[in-house]
Amino acid sequence: MTGKVALVGAGPGDPGLLTIRGRELLAQCDVVIYDALISDSLLNVAPKSARRIYVGKRAGQQAKPQSEINELMIREAVAGYFVIRLKGGDPFLFGRGGEEALCLAEHGIPFEVVPGVTALTAVTACAGIPVTERDLSSCLIVVTGHEDPAKGESAVDWSRIAQTPGTIVLFMGIHNLPSIAHNLIVSGREASTPTAVIQYGTLPDQRTVVGTLGNIAARVEEAGVKPPALVIIGEVVRLRERLNWFESRPLFGKTIVNTRASDQSAELCRTLSDLGASVISLPMIRIVPPEDPEPLRDAVRNLSRYDWVLFTSTNAVNAFFDMLFQEGADTRRLAGCRIATVGAKTEEVLRERGVIADHTPEQFCTDALFQSLHERESLAGQRVLCPCSSLAPSDLENRLRAAGAVVDRVDAYAVVPENPDMRPWERMPDAILFASPSAVTNFADWAGKDRLEEFKTHSIFVSIGPATSKRMNTLGIPVQIQAEDHNAEGLVKAMVGYYGGSS
Repeated sequence: MTGKVALVGAGPGDPGLLTIRGRELLAQCDVVIYDALISDSLLNVAPKSARRIYVGKRAGQQAKPQSEINELMIREAVAGYFVIRLKGGDPFLFGRGGEEALCLAEHGIPFEVVPGVTALTAVTACAGIPVTERDLSSCLIVVTGHEDPAKGESAVDWSRIAQTPGTIVLFMGIHNLPSIAHNLIVSGREASTPTAVIQYGTLPDQRTVVGTLGNIAARVEEAGVKPPALVIIGEVVRLRERLNWFESRPLFGKTIVNTRASDQSAELCRTLSDLGASVISLPMIRIVPPEDPEPLRDAVRNLSRYDWVLFTSTNAVNAFFDMLFQEGADTRRLAGCRIATVGAKTEEVLRERGVIADHTPEQFCTDALFQSLHERESLAGQRVLCPCSSLAPSDLENRLRAAGAVVDRVDAYAVVPENPDMRPWERMPDAILFASPSAVTNFADWAGKDRLEEFKTHSIFVSIGPATSKRMNTLGIPVQIQAEDHNAEGLVKAMVGYYGGSS
């Protein structure tokens, strides 16, 4: 039985610009045949079992010629597979999607075309340049700057284009920009016409070069701009001075490494990305069940003996309640206990479990928790349960015991090191974020002495709080920033403040 091919437009680069229909089909496919600039996060939408075949073209070098791409689609579909041809931008706008669809039709292969968000609108929007504007341009000309060399002579009438008022958007025109600009000027376009070139549009490393039609080619060469890039010619380019929202975000252009565990890093990565950063997720730790779960199980079975249960992390909350439910119990078993938490996020996760904390100190650290409890009432004779990480420092329990409390510390979860791939990065990161002492230790072990020294030269190090900073100092890692609020939101606020923006 013959399969099917879907020509899916992936958008110009930002994975968030993939359409809902495109994501639905990608999640069902057997094979993905994909172009350059397709992000890993998009490829990860496909099932793990799906085969991924790269056919992209970069800097004039193509992994496979178009004829082989066509044959590949046909062969996989004839074999009965559902094939996604994942293409940058929109398949039918300078994307050779029409050629591929015709080939599939000629061979009787069922196909579907999913339009993509085109660079024509997305890249220009991210540069702060509307391609039409009522007072400046009511006409739009979209033209390729790189025609099929087999045609012999150009099918583009540059003379007519030059004399047509409005905006010109040029795809694939960087290599021929000097001659195109010359042709437009000699055909009647003013050399003073505002012109912009946008490289890597919609991506965190987007950059825009602005000039005039007369000098843009020289400015692009001086700036070292390479494909992929889009050229916009017209009065609308002037609006960029007021509408440049994308490149004005407080963390734009910064590459930030997030070392949090994979299952806890998504929200932080998304927030940093929304503020303009290019985020590298480099999990240094993984949260797993404790080696011996019996102490936690025993504590959950005998909660009536405790006056206080202290939660110092969201992981502790989740591990505790998972064990509670495993035992066939629910929140009613906590009826005789008072609950204290460290941090707004821990308090929020506890509330999601159906319990409101009796006490949360204003400062998000264990020192503040002890001090506020101590000031609140006498701790002498109080029975206290501390479910925590197997690697958690013993400072809190020691201070509680010194104040007369009877403390049971139990391992609710364990933290084990991750060993992510040491893959090369296009550039060294601007900042590396640490949210726990164990992440610091594992990062130092993973990087090694020489690599760590290289990071110290090029990057700043950001700590979530005092305990993490203490571990960094012990290992010789400088603490350039420590968050005032010891949580993920505090990390973001500290980064934005350091780079001079405002969240």
